[in-house]
Amino acid sequence: MRNKEKEVLQFALDFAANMEWELPEIIRIKINRMERAYGWCIPDTLSDGVYILLSEKMCESNHQFFATLIHELIHAVLVNSKHWKKAHKHGRRFRKLAKQVEKKTNGFFTVKEIV
Repeated sequence: MRNKEKEVLQFALDFAANMEWELPEIIRIKINRMERAYGWCIPDTLSDGVYILLSEKMCESNHQFFATLIHELIHAVLVNSKHWKKAHKHGRRFRKLAKQVEKKTNGFFTVKEIV
């Protein structure tokens, strides 16, 4: 794992702890240059963890990059919950967590940016 990926992982763990979220035990973050998506959260059924892929190319700013990371973290929280079958969706549970982020960050990250 590259230094930047380690720093992003540490931010993700700290952010999730601040939000009092339960993440999967194993999280792997990979920063790449995807051209079709800002990010992906892929469940790893072998380790009960997740892979979070983030695109440096698609994200035009650091703010957008971290909003994308938070978006993927919400998917990771849902993967780790009893709602894992719907973890890929952006429904009621996803929006509830996005609203928590907006409130906790005093609007620095908005629901609109996250969803």
